[in-house]
Amino acid sequence: MEENNSQEVKTEKIASGEAISNNPQGSYITGTIGAIIGGAIASLPWVLVYVYGNMIVAILAVLIALGAFYGYKIAKGKMGKGLPAIIAIVSVGIIVLLTTIICPLVILADLGVEPSFETIQRVYEDEKMASAIMQDALVSIAFTIIGIAGTIKSMRMQIKAGSKDIKFSEQPLSDDYKKYVKEQAEETKKAFDSLGALNSENTAEKKEIINELVMTHNVIERKAKANFQLLYNNGIIKKVKGKYYYDVENEEANVNGARQNNPATNRKNSIITLAIVFVVFFVVIMIGVIAYNASIEKVTIPNTEISVNAPSDLYIYDTKEKITKKFGSDYADYYCFAVLDKDNKVEVYASTISKKEIDPSYDTLDKVAAKDKTYADANYDDVTEVLTKKIGKTEFKYYTYTYGEETRYIGNLYVADAGDVYLFIDCYADLGDQSEIDSAMKTLFK
Repeated sequence: MEENNSQEVKTEKIASGEAISNNPQGSYITGTIGAIIGGAIASLPWVLVYVYGNMIVAILAVLIALGAFYGYKIAKGKMGKGLPAIIAIVSVGIIVLLTTIICPLVILADLGVEPSFETIQRVYEDEKMASAIMQDALVSIAFTIIGIAGTIKSMRMQIKAGSKDIKFSEQPLSDDYKKYVKEQAEETKKAFDSLGALNSENTAEKKEIINELVMTHNVIERKAKANFQLLYNNGIIKKVKGKYYYDVENEEANVNGARQNNPATNRKNSIITLAIVFVVFFVVIMIGVIAYNASIEKVTIPNTEISVNAPSDLYIYDTKEKITKKFGSDYADYYCFAVLDKDNKVEVYASTISKKEIDPSYDTLDKVAAKDKTYADANYDDVTEVLTKKIGKTEFKYYTYTYGEETRYIGNLYVADAGDVYLFIDCYADLGDQSEIDSAMKTLFK
């Protein structure tokens, strides 16, 4: 009577998931570290689609959770009640880190801005940029929760069912199926009992077990083989050195956590799922690249052989007539090329000087840029040293400065060697909008 009560308590613990949560094997700490590493690796598609496709794709959040789950398993994390919460927290945490810090830094680096703590600090000082990042973060978090909700629920159900081999996503089994597995286990166990194959030290060959079921216990051979495979797939029957035994010690947990798909099928489904995700990811990127390239025309800066992009969100003035009409004759006499963005956040003007007209002592790009900087030093504030930046195929020498009395602005002067001439590009934006200048230059010359 006492033994039966003990067995009932054990069964209740398995059903409630307590047996699994009390399993001493594994560690939540190492598992969490593994989950962070796995999730970070799996976040690459999210970063690429977000940065270069300008999209938030919910299915890629599932990929991050999948990476976190397998990282957790590889790091031998404890398969207990805390597993679903850890995967959820790590997944959401990675998304928050990506959208608020990593992706903005990647975008800035792509624009030629050196990523650093100071850079991200300046980004958040800009109210518009900070607001846009926070909006993206909230949408990303919502998509992540929606994307992984089913998976987290599946893990909880598996743990509650007492499964020791938690799968990333597997639907809980019906009571009828569990009952069926239990009946087949009880029937098959008789053969192992007869052969004494009930632990890893006492095993039997598969042929012996099937023969025992057929000859002694009157089980049809086809059914005996099918049941053997079913129980082996679910860890109820174990294999050691080519022979088999019935795992009595973990019988209840394995029966309650039985699944209909075998490991090979699960692996196949996982591979198919990953393949679909990466195909979707690749198609999205390709469509974005093709659409972007199709929307861009090329124009040549007058007096040079340098061609720049002319996307639809920039206004290009590449003739004297256009510049005169828009800015006046004074501008047209000095500049040969001008660009405005549709939001009026940045202005770009280009002029050229023939190398024959320059003092022969200024025979290098560095000297020309240094000479131009002397004027800025005398007339502007916060003038930086002359720096080097390559944008697309063009290498520039440049410096930045601030100016203005009531309203402060930031200016950039870029100088490039354009064959028979030196190309000078003046860029202007509101103070704090350096990223707008970087974006405009990258758009034009990349």
